[in-house]
Amino acid sequence: MHSFIKRCIFILPVILLAACGMRAPDKQEKKAGPPAADSTTRLQNSTAVNDLDTADPTINEYATCYVVVADTGLDYHGLLHKTWDLHRQLGIPIDSMDRSYDQARDLIVQTDNDEDGVSDEYSPRRYTSNNLSLEYLRFYQNGAREKTVALVTGIYETKESADSAVAVIKKIEKKAFNIKANLYMGCLH
Repeated sequence: MHSFIKRCIFILPVILLAACGMRAPDKQEKKAGPPAADSTTRLQNSTAVNDLDTADPTINEYATCYVVVADTGLDYHGLLHKTWDLHRQLGIPIDSMDRSYDQARDLIVQTDNDEDGVSDEYSPRRYTSNNLSLEYLRFYQNGAREKTVALVTGIYETKESADSAVAVIKKIEKKAFNIKANLYMGCLH
């Protein structure tokens, strides 16, 4: 039994290190040239994200996705109320990703018991899903104010899927739209 525990203690860090080296599949082919200024964004500021000639080793850790947003604003609690309304009306699950709103600091933060070492920091939703969540808009759209919150209703691999989701959401939230975003899929810790 003791040797089994020793093997587990040795194998666990190896698995964690290997997982950080893996990336989410990007089903869309990268195209050469700079992103469109009005629609393509990424989690970190830089230029020519899709330029395959760059020496940036993280270039393959990005995926083009379409983020569907029902509404945006600076009032977290107002958007939280809309989140629950959409959940009740459309049955879309809510996934807070173990985050909460710290009213004293006016920030969305990870809960204090987060196990992956990024507690008390904000980590944006990055993977395709059909879940409701409150996110900072700046991670998906260049030029958004720092604390603008977006009621995200899903992240999709194709524009067609996102457009279909927008059509459904617009029946309830007239402001719904989608954003073409180039999202970082690598490890955050």
